[in-house]
Amino acid sequence: MYDIAERDQLMLSEFSTPFGDKLLASDRWVRLAGKIDWEKAENRYAEHFSSSGKKAISCRVAYAALIIKEMLSLSDKETVTQILENPYLQYFCGYKRMLRRRPFSASSMSSFRKRIPKEEYSKKYIKSLIKW
Repeated sequence: MYDIAERDQLMLSEFSTPFGDKLLASDRWVRLAGKIDWEKAENRYAEHFSSSGKKAISCRVAYAALIIKEMLSLSDKETVTQILENPYLQYFCGYKRMLRRRPFSASSMSSFRKRIPKEEYSKKYIKSLIKW
């Protein structure tokens, strides 16, 4: 089942870590998160996620994961690992606090790719949004 996630970009001060540190506003993932129209992406791709059955990963998380994979040239498995280990990537994905377990399986990445066109998360497109 797909549940529309919060559409607005999370304020940097709202993201919490277990060690009490604050994320830096100058980080590339924080800056990129502010450049993407997440609401537009949500509206465009939510229809491709199921409205029944097991709760689906949010469009925001799926879209962000594909961007991370593309920008860092990672495998599906490594993308999930990097998201788990990096609070900046978690913020970019729209999470409110640092995760303690994998947000989704590596096999979910292929279903994300089936739902979101590659040109929407290509390096060329993302680089056009922000100086990397």
